Amino acid sequence: MIVFVVLICYLLCSVGSTVLSENDNGDTALGSFWQITDIHYDVNYSSPLIEPNLCQVVDGFRNSSTGKAGGIFGDYQCDSSWALVVSSVEAMKSLSPKPDFILWTGDSIPHISNSLTNLDKVYSVIHNVTELLVKTFPKTSIYSMLGNHDVWPAHQIPVSGSFYDDMLSKAGWKMIMGAAEQQTFKKGGYFSKVLQRGLRLVCLNSNLWYTSDQLSKNETDPADQFHWLELEMQSALKQSEKVILAGHVPPGIMGRGLVGFSWMYPMFSNRLQWLMQRYAGIISAAIFGHEHTDGFRIVYDNGKPAVPLFMAPAVTPWNSTLPGVGANNPGIRLYHYNRLTGLIKDYTQYYLNLSDANTRKKANWEVEYRAQRAYNLNGGLSAASLDALVLKFKENGSELFQRFYDFNSVSFDLSPCTGECKRGHICSMTNIDIKDYNNCMHGSDASAVQPTDSPSGYENAHRWSLSPDHYPHHWTTTHDHHHRREIREFTYYLLGGVLILLVILFFVVAFCCCRRRHAVVLLGRSRYTLIQEA
Repeated sequence: MIVFVVLICYLLCSVGSTVLSENDNGDTALGSFWQITDIHYDVNYSSPLIEPNLCQVVDGFRNSSTGKAGGIFGDYQCDSSWALVVSSVEAMKSLSPKPDFILWTGDSIPHISNSLTNLDKVYSVIHNVTELLVKTFPKTSIYSMLGNHDVWPAHQIPVSGSFYDDMLSKAGWKMIMGAAEQQTFKKGGYFSKVLQRGLRLVCLNSNLWYTSDQLSKNETDPADQFHWLELEMQSALKQSEKVILAGHVPPGIMGRGLVGFSWMYPMFSNRLQWLMQRYAGIISAAIFGHEHTDGFRIVYDNGKPAVPLFMAPAVTPWNSTLPGVGANNPGIRLYHYNRLTGLIKDYTQYYLNLSDANTRKKANWEVEYRAQRAYNLNGGLSAASLDALVLKFKENGSELFQRFYDFNSVSFDLSPCTGECKRGHICSMTNIDIKDYNNCMHGSDASAVQPTDSPSGYENAHRWSLSPDHYPHHWTTTHDHHHRREIREFTYYLLGGVLILLVILFFVVAFCCCRRRHAVVLLGRSRYTLIQEA
């Protein structure tokens, strides 16, 4: 009897868990949060401007992309006007006014020469954006991260010093950061926050690993961030927490424009990849910015998809100086996630057609696409589902891939992407390590652009993913995280079954007691009747 009851409880818990994860209508387990990134607010952007020189960037003055005066909301040759910045934040408030939180993943300073700015101007710009976000979302937690431009000189993020204290006091981040987070932030621009029981947000200062940062290139662990990160992951593992990683500079190689270089120093990129593989069992998602384009990557562990990595597009429409990258329409992103597990169920990408907005003199932010619907995905945006999507991308003439390419520039560049262009994106999606990326791009492996015959898709489609032999020997550890999720879920089922069994036993005992009491009352009445009759 007890075994039967426990079995029924297990099945009920399983059904309940499925409904909890999948139901989009009023389910308290499903939440949403915004990501806004790469704002690059240009204080000196002028509109309208009769002069041909519309804005100044690191490579000198630029002309308007239209040959006319600059538009109110900016220009594809320039960084963001204040009108564009305000409209993006107001759109967030209008489209989803009560998110669980906001991820602000860095880079508020424009692409200008170091001679045109200084630290005080950097703090002032970031303070303006901070105030805008706080005033627009006064009751929403805002988690801010540094970008590689949020410093002076640009890219030179220090490994220690007063810079981090000044970011809190002069840039206004004390307004949005708790006391405990501030203390950690002062050590090197990173911090973590338990969003709720069972889910932790870990915010990285990935700029310390950026190849343009000359202050960190000779360090083995800049600002002790790797040491801190591993302690955070161990703590999360011990407390049965899931983790959302966030930062500005992503690991890996940019797919657009065949840039062909790693954003991070190889030793740092390898170590971060290894940590993500080691703790893949608790990392639900990794979220970054920096590239200005819309994309994703997959971290593999022993050839199997382990961690999904998302890069949201920029607010700035700036025409990149990187060859072949180009400009983009401004974008903001709303993620839909499971509050219990941190898994990204879907996201809605919103965009502003900049040309249309300037013509109408009105910002009309609209849905560009919803990920699940656009890519024909079911069951969320896990690493496995993204891996299956990449296999579809590889098919010759894949409409899904062309759709991705259109979205990559936020519907700015709608030209076809085939051959080397397509290979560059596929290899970027599936390879974090620069050597593996180069092997994918220039080796004999044709699976980057051809369908695979492998039933699972892992063995042949991603032969270039890291093998255990690539792990740094002094970081090697036992990988036991693959079974933790199953153990944890079974524990929930068992405890749920025991609890329900106790409730059932309570009602059975209560029912028996009531019957006994009722019988005693009837017996008493019978005796009273007999006495009366006697």
